[in-house]
Amino acid sequence: MRLLFLAFGLAGVALLILASVLGYGKYQLLRDGARCTGHVVAYFDSKAATTVVDPKPSQGRLFSPVIEFEGPSGALVRFTASTGSASPEPKLESVVEVLYPRDRPTEAIVDEPQALWGLTAAATAFGLLFLLLGIFGNRIGG
Repeated sequence: MRLLFLAFGLAGVALLILASVLGYGKYQLLRDGARCTGHVVAYFDSKAATTVVDPKPSQGRLFSPVIEFEGPSGALVRFTASTGSASPEPKLESVVEVLYPRDRPTEAIVDEPQALWGLTAAATAFGLLFLLLGIFGNRIGG
């Protein structure tokens, strides 16, 4: 049983290290990145693995907005947001805030809390949970 709790503790430490690396990367992006506005031009349907312009909300499908913006060189840059939902949001042609590394506009993200901090927060929460389970598990579970 002790090995199990040790494994949880080590997994917690690993997740907290991952959260630190992810968080620092987002901090650097916020500090040094460029902001602009983009437009939703389509949606990526994760189930069909295709881009659609007029999706209908459907159970079991995840629609991620495809966003287009003008990069620093004037060329149009298109990317698919890392987050999505069962109903296509934001609406087609909506204006969204975009954040990208100044030298790599193709690595853009939507400038919203979930896209910025969602994975970091999840890694932190699970890391703390596993670490605490590893530390106190022996005392509680024997």
